[in-house]
Formats: sequence, C-alpha cells, structure tokens
Amino acid sequence: MHSSHLGASLLLACLLTASCGSSDPLALVTEGNSKLGAGDYKSALSNFEDAQKALDGKRADPLYQSAKLGAIEARSHVDAKAAKTEFLDYAKAPGVTLKENDYVDIASKLAGADAVLEALEVIQAGKAAVAGSAKLAKLEETVLLRAKERAMGDSKFKSGLEGLGYLGGG
Repeated sequence: MHSSHLGASLLLACLLTASCGSSDPLALVTEGNSKLGAGDYKSALSNFEDAQKALDGKRADPLYQSAKLGAIEARSHVDAKAAKTEFLDYAKAPGVTLKENDYVDIASKLAGADAVLEALEVIQAGKAAVAGSAKLAKLEETVLLRAKERAMGDSKFKSGLEGLGYLGGG
C-alpha cells in the first residue's frame, strides 16, 4: 500500500509540473522558439519572459540574451513600437554586447511586420554600434526603398521618415 501512495504522489507531481509549465530556462527558450516558428507570438513571448524570470536577470548568461532577443522578436509581431524600444534599451544596458546579426535580425523582423520606421531606427542604432556594417547598409537600402514607396501616399509616414533624417523637409 505504501508503494502505491508513493506512485500516486509521483504521478501527481509529474502532472502538476506539466500543467504548471517548466521553470527550466533552456526548456522555456526551446518552447518559445518552437512557438515563434509556428506563428504563436503571444505564447512565445510568454515563454521567453518566463525564461528571463527563471534566469533572474543574469544578462551575462547567453541563454538570457537568447530569451531576451526571442521576446523582442515575438513582440515585434504583437507591438512593434514596444519591441523597438525594448531592443534599443537592451542594446544600451550595462554588460550587454549585441552583434551585427542581432541588429539585422530584429530590424528584419520589424520590417517583415510592416514596422518600417521602427526597423529603420534599429538599423540606425546598429550602424552606430557596428561601424562599416555592409549587412546593415544593405538592409537599410532595402527597407528604405519600401519606406519611400509607402511615404508617397502617407504624409504621416513621410513625416516619420523625415524625423529619422531620411527625407528632406521640403
């Protein structure tokens, strides 16, 4: 009888753990990436945020950076302005070193979510952080062509481009 109670307790513990979700940051990031790939952005965002909490803000941990950038990528599909702000704030945070590809990836995701102005702001920050980046220059050229087409029929959007220094004020 004692062993059947132990078995039932183990089964209950396993079920509770599965229903409450994992607190293992690697599992959360892996699940977040899977949901991101499936287009389930809100669930992916939740997984990445949970991973960051589980890592207790340890920015030096590469897994924390994966969770943070994953969250920003997911957010780019949910709230592009917030994603841009979060990325730029993270880029300036003490102890954070982003690579050229981080700027390219986030700017590309923002542009893909039709957040062209936000993408251009990330590109500008990337060009300032990674001097002479050919990847960022090429991406800027591509996004800017798309932005200028859109600006032809949208005065508010055109004003946003002017504010970023891409169009003359006249």
